[in-house]
Amino acid sequence: MSDFITTGNPAPLEKRGLTIDTCSKWGYHCAVVDKEGVQIANYKDMSGKLVGQKLRYGDKRFSIRGELSNLYGQHLWKEGGKRVVVTEGEVDALSMSQAMDNKWPVVSVPHGAASAKKHIARSLDWLEKFESVVFMFDMDDVGRKAAKDCAGLLSVGKAKIANLPLKDPNDMVTANRSAELVQASWNAKAFRPDGILGGDEIWEKLKENPSQASVPYPYDGLNQKTRGMRKGELIVVTAGTG
Repeated sequence: MSDFITTGNPAPLEKRGLTIDTCSKWGYHCAVVDKEGVQIANYKDMSGKLVGQKLRYGDKRFSIRGELSNLYGQHLWKEGGKRVVVTEGEVDALSMSQAMDNKWPVVSVPHGAASAKKHIARSLDWLEKFESVVFMFDMDDVGRKAAKDCAGLLSVGKAKIANLPLKDPNDMVTANRSAELVQASWNAKAFRPDGILGGDEIWEKLKENPSQASVPYPYDGLNQKTRGMRKGELIVVTAGTG
């Protein structure tokens, strides 16, 4: 079904702690569909054209109209900048945005953690134009794994992963902890793939200077200069010049 609902209007979501200003900026509407109240997340392309809608019903059912091809909210921000925060759901995106006065780029993956990696890969060119990309997914095992999977798609050093004391950004907002939420985004830890060391860690390893068993050469003078040969080293013997 691709016929969009045009009767919806922005309204404050009091139970979610979201203001009408936030819902208006994001095009997050409330409407009545088939005699049921629904919340509508409007998805638009980069030109601002409506291309998809996600409907959330009171019993937490969802339905989709059109295509949810972009990250939610992607059209609201210019390409590139200091950083962008990526959340796991639309309401979390609104919550994070509101906590930062709706001035800093925030987006959400369309279908939660399960398909997050696919959507991040699709929007990789857009995300790579930011200096840093902060993944702020749910603080459960599924969300944490998805955040790492998504972070691994970006250039080394660009992705960061935030940690929250509560489950998600909206829980932080409804608990009146928006200031902590913002701080958590700034304190996000840089993601580093397993096995890759930072310069400071390499230096610490070099300072360790571990002793290794060596095998002496049959020449005392060479042993004094080289302290013998060690396993794992490549020894090249050449003739003198001339």
